Amino acid sequence: MSGLARQSAANAIATGSVLISGALSTIVVARLLGPADLGVVTYAAWIVSIILMVADLGIPGALARYLPEVRGSGDPRACHGLALTLYKRFILVVGLAASAVTGYALWQLAEGRSLSLGIAADSFKTAPGFWLIVAAAIVTQSSSAFTIGLLRGYQAFGRMARIMLIAAAAQIGVTVLGAATLGLAGALSAAIIVGLAPSLFLLRELRGGSPVAPELRGRLVRYCGATWLAYLLTAVTWARTEILFLERSWGSEAVAFFSVGLTLANLAVQAPLLLTGPLLPVLAQNIAAKQHAVAVEIYRTGMRYLAMLVFPACFGVAAIASVFVPLVYGPAFAKAVAPAVMLVVAAAFYALTAVTQIYMNAAERNRFNILVGVVGAASIIASGLIIIPAHGLMAAAATRTTVQILTAAASLWYVHHHLHAPAPLGQIARIVCAAALCGLAAFALLRAFPSPAALVPAIVTGMLVYGLGLKLFGCILPQDMERLRAIGARLPAP
Repeated sequence: MSGLARQSAANAIATGSVLISGALSTIVVARLLGPADLGVVTYAAWIVSIILMVADLGIPGALARYLPEVRGSGDPRACHGLALTLYKRFILVVGLAASAVTGYALWQLAEGRSLSLGIAADSFKTAPGFWLIVAAAIVTQSSSAFTIGLLRGYQAFGRMARIMLIAAAAQIGVTVLGAATLGLAGALSAAIIVGLAPSLFLLRELRGGSPVAPELRGRLVRYCGATWLAYLLTAVTWARTEILFLERSWGSEAVAFFSVGLTLANLAVQAPLLLTGPLLPVLAQNIAAKQHAVAVEIYRTGMRYLAMLVFPACFGVAAIASVFVPLVYGPAFAKAVAPAVMLVVAAAFYALTAVTQIYMNAAERNRFNILVGVVGAASIIASGLIIIPAHGLMAAAATRTTVQILTAAASLWYVHHHLHAPAPLGQIARIVCAAALCGLAAFALLRAFPSPAALVPAIVTGMLVYGLGLKLFGCILPQDMERLRAIGARLPAP
């Protein structure tokens, strides 16, 4: 487990750096430009994410799934051949998508709109500059996605961490300078910069290799097809589809308030989720070797450790949101508190499905995701057409919360009954109780002293109460103590 722990830490640094830089960039835009412009930046990020999911073809995930298997053959040329073959198909679709967006920008120019850096929040949809920035972001961020899949497949998490740290620092710097000097156009340009460092890595890493074996090619086609379809449904269900309906019915400020809640939810769950990155290649190797018992034990242990991290993080963030959100984003974002609390609490339960998704992908049994995606997508679209136009922000948050919790329950059931990998539900229930005590303690202290000065004492109090809750509900198992002692033995002596 020591190698897996090191890989998890490096993966956490890599993905966490981009997550934190994105959150800090959001705060910078909120403070410098206000809710309306932040709504436009969020809308642009949503467009890029949707297009990348459509152009994905399941290829980055296939790299992480099949490169470890190909590496096991001991032939480096087979690895290079697999990567180059997948990249040619990937870049073709991404290029077509970016060309379509560029064509729309040129059409706006032909209609008489001027190409200017002065993009306004009330007319950004007809600004050619906005769409050209989106097209450039599609190209660079697609390269970043392919690079991450490639490095995960090679299990080169240390190199991935260094590359993504550079990208994160560049994103923050460009957001600050761009928003301060060029306004909305400058803030939007940070979406281009975040993918440049990984793109430069690709130029050096892609090289010729041996052709992909016919048997593996057939498995790749089936895996990519099922994964891609699941991603498309995910695009509707989880990729902030509510933003489209909120922007149409309630304007860019409603988009900004909703994005704040999603950002807090992502911050609360992503740090623990980052530790799950190396699970896919490890589980894939064990399942391919017919080591079912070992794979199930890794699955159960990973889910329990994830629960021990994600539930106190989410319940704690929900407890302090009423003071934290206005303090960080400004008083204008007070309306974002209620949906943020709802989204953060639901995210804790949905985060558990990250491990189930990884297990299904490792077992090449991801068709269930398609069924769940269809139901979830239909629910989100129905809400966007009927409920969100009438009730706005809280309706969007309530719909997402409901779909997330039901999806989590369905995924756990499927892996238990069809893949014979039961989740440790009893242990997770005890962890939830301990995390609830953490959130209640922090919330009670802030209710008694509703001031930013009480934030740090509330967080510390919540952490202490959570530790006591873990002991009270028996959440720490003997094997956990053995792992801690083993880790401590490898640390440098005082």
